[in-house]
Amino acid sequence: MNAGAYVVAAVCVVLVVGGFSAAGIAVRRRLIADLEGPDAVLAACVLALSMLFVAAWILGAVGELRRLPLLGVAVVAGGTGLCTLVRAPAQERRRGARVPRGCPSAEAVVSVGAVAVVCAQWLSRTVAALQHGITDYDSLHYHLSHAARFAQTGSVFPLYFTTPDAPVAFHPSNAELLHGIGMVVTGRDVLSPVVNLGWLALALLAAWCVGRTRRVPHLALLLMAVVAGLPVVAASQAGTAQNDLAGLALVVAALALIEKSPRALAVAGLAAGLALGTKLTLIVPVGALAVALLWAERRRVVRAVLPFAVPIAVTGSAWYLRNLAATGSPAPAADIHLGPLSLPSTNSLIANRYGFSVAHYLTDGHVWRHWLLPGLRQAFGTLWPVLLALVGGGIAFGARGPRVTRVAAFAAAASAVAYLVTPTTALGFEGQPVYFGPNLRYATPALATALLALALVLPSFRGMRPRMVAIGVAVAVLAAAELAPQAWPDDHRAVAIACSLTAVVAVALALTLRSHVTAVVVLVVVAVVAMVGFFPVQRAYLRDRYTHDAVHLWARRLSGERIAIVGFDTAYPLFGDGFQNHVQYVGHRGPHGEFTVVRSCGEWRRLLREGRYRFVVVGQVLQVEYDSHEPPEAQWTRSIPRTVEVLRDGTMSVLRVGSPPDRAGC
Repeated sequence: MNAGAYVVAAVCVVLVVGGFSAAGIAVRRRLIADLEGPDAVLAACVLALSMLFVAAWILGAVGELRRLPLLGVAVVAGGTGLCTLVRAPAQERRRGARVPRGCPSAEAVVSVGAVAVVCAQWLSRTVAALQHGITDYDSLHYHLSHAARFAQTGSVFPLYFTTPDAPVAFHPSNAELLHGIGMVVTGRDVLSPVVNLGWLALALLAAWCVGRTRRVPHLALLLMAVVAGLPVVAASQAGTAQNDLAGLALVVAALALIEKSPRALAVAGLAAGLALGTKLTLIVPVGALAVALLWAERRRVVRAVLPFAVPIAVTGSAWYLRNLAATGSPAPAADIHLGPLSLPSTNSLIANRYGFSVAHYLTDGHVWRHWLLPGLRQAFGTLWPVLLALVGGGIAFGARGPRVTRVAAFAAAASAVAYLVTPTTALGFEGQPVYFGPNLRYATPALATALLALALVLPSFRGMRPRMVAIGVAVAVLAAAELAPQAWPDDHRAVAIACSLTAVVAVALALTLRSHVTAVVVLVVVAVVAMVGFFPVQRAYLRDRYTHDAVHLWARRLSGERIAIVGFDTAYPLFGDGFQNHVQYVGHRGPHGEFTVVRSCGEWRRLLREGRYRFVVVGQVLQVEYDSHEPPEAQWTRSIPRTVEVLRDGTMSVLRVGSPPDRAGC
């Protein structure tokens, strides 16, 4: 973006973020005035995110997820919030204006150092993404593709299929919607590489608030830093568009707010609903929180549980309702049978053939030696047995602790069991779960909630020795994880050191501030400096992203073209820098959300004609259905009169369709 476009985009970002933030703060002060400090900040963040997502989903449901309508909603929400804040009683505005200052404890120093290291690790990977673009498979496959389609069409309702025989079109998409909002507001995807840094900050803040419940905030922060610094988490989440940490942050936020006050319970429900709308695997952790709360408050269910359950439906049901309207089932990838009622479902070829669970291999010694044990070491570091021992201790001891500790322990135990039996946790050929290690990120809700339960139960033991031992063990696990070869990018060590020093200085400065007003001023100054400094960064990013591939470079030069793809499923770069191209995997659409490969030349040509596709990009990556080196759709396209191959790069071919496709010549 040039300077003018960048200024416009920056102003729009400030209006959206500032507007919904002001609304969140105002609602929090109006409804939950008894919260103070980090708890108040966390509640305001959840409320702001809830209003942003609900507004975006409503706009998208009517096809109006555009810049001007979104800015209008943000300005109205922010103006209303500011008016409410200005009219607040003076004593309420002065409440908590001073932050007590004291000498940092050893726990504070250790936790700040751990956060600084993890922030450096994440920032270094983010810098790599800002240099080359987001390149991980899942982001290019569907996270960013779905976000680009939201921004391109202004609608969230139609199902968007990025590959045949796969359930990703039915996944809840709150994280993708946030990326889509960034694309709508800026017109580019320049915010996408840094979005997960925001989710990291929310996760650390939520962990601190969980620890405040039992006066162990530094220990809880340290243990969350351990989870965020694991190689499998940092490598898959930092500088990508994946949504595992987003969902984890929202689950921990819900756990943190459950115990704060009766009204905060409703905000906890909003956070749990946002998590439910972010990732399908979070159904069990959210359900476990609800069940644990129901059991703890079984004598006053209506008063204690409904304020938690109703907000879950408000922020967590949108994507499932969309699926229900489009396919007849809220989760078409699952076989749902409720007594005599049987909901329609679609088959996932990949899940059926290769979607094994970890439970499938629990008694297979060969798989343990050659796949599971190496995967654990690569994902969690060399001290992975110690990490799992901490998790087990958190579940065992937490089950006998105070209520919030029991809730966390139950959620951890349920999440661990669900992880073991979830399909695709040991994805791969029979006896070769090649994706077991990368998919250990599905276990992070169990890890985080168990470690937080451990932190909460430690004050029940006498003396400081158990707490010191836990801190030492956590630091050792984090150090082993950070020393793993895959924990850091290869070419950004210097940047990582600079980021680490910057993080330490920033946290130390924040700890010395006594006034909230001063803290806000510092944040505003930092935001302005970041916006100014980000201008050359985004120009370099837009210039250099996806320049390693000739097909992607070709797509960047197009404008307003309709591109059909087949044989591969990482199509996001074909959308172009400004999402100017319509990109669609062409397949057979059946009832109840079925999407499979095209079986005949006649149907293929009919779909090309109906879609008005001018180009067909053919790959040789998807080998699930094809025995030949090239899918049959390529030959069916080449046989169309006056069709020419305009580009070939390795396994990729770009075909320009000549005459209007018809059945003649098939």
